[in-house]
Amino acid sequence: MDAKIALDPSIGSEQKRDLNNIKLHMLMKYSLMTLKLVINVFSLAYMIGMFFLVYCQIFTPHQHELDEAMFDDYFLHKNRFEWRSNPD
Repeated sequence: MDAKIALDPSIGSEQKRDLNNIKLHMLMKYSLMTLKLVINVFSLAYMIGMFFLVYCQIFTPHQHELDEAMFDDYFLHKNRFEWRSNPD
């Protein structure tokens, strides 16, 4: 920058032009910070979702462990479709 000022002394007192591209630097800095924030938010949401799925797999009883009457009461649509296909 000093070499440019030596060649043209009016550049030294220039206040209107962006001679060191600070706008570009600020735009890049805040764009990268925003991208980092978005990636961190998605990663955190993914990890919470995976922990929730593991929690559900651990604490949800499996289908074969359920009492048949409770299963039929809980999932009423299962019997409705079987009844239409098999009128016995």
